[in-house]
Amino acid sequence: MFYNKKGFTLIELLVVIAVIGVLSSIVLVSLSGVRGKARDAIRQSDMSQIRKALEVYYTDHGHYPSTGSIKTTYCDLGCTGVCGHASARDKWIPDLVEEGYFAELPRDPNPKDQARGSSRKAACYMYASDGNKYILSAWATVETGPISVNHGFYSRAGFREVSICDQFYLCNHPNIGNPAWGDYYKYSYTITSDNLGCSW
Repeated sequence: MFYNKKGFTLIELLVVIAVIGVLSSIVLVSLSGVRGKARDAIRQSDMSQIRKALEVYYTDHGHYPSTGSIKTTYCDLGCTGVCGHASARDKWIPDLVEEGYFAELPRDPNPKDQARGSSRKAACYMYASDGNKYILSAWATVETGPISVNHGFYSRAGFREVSICDQFYLCNHPNIGNPAWGDYYKYSYTITSDNLGCSW
């Protein structure tokens, strides 16, 4: 007596495995895009909340928290590849935690030590101020860019990596807006005080 056993052939199994692999890849790519959008939403929210705290601080004290100079940059601890005019700090905006404006300063949700593919050019939250004016940015970390000129967080003020890892404030620098050099402005959420003096 013979039984007719039904099953899958090797080719059928390979086809099913291949289809599952393709579908998994599509799902992973979609999830990656969603995660990037979610992190960008966090960055925008962080910049808005910090801006409000800076303006309240200014109202209370008559000046903004100072890093010592508009060209002295403090970065969140996600930036390890900084030097020169910049330093990575837990309290990367002076006095906001100490005076109760924040319990803890936010940090970039996905900081990088490679800004737009350049070697060891830090990308994270950055702040510089001389007390009278400031620049605040989620610098070169935007994942769903480029953002448009009309975007509420777009500014031609930014931080320029002039050497391997050195960041300091620059305004309207042609290289930063040049796609060949990374177009950092369009991959950053940047807020400045009204008197910073950039033409954009």
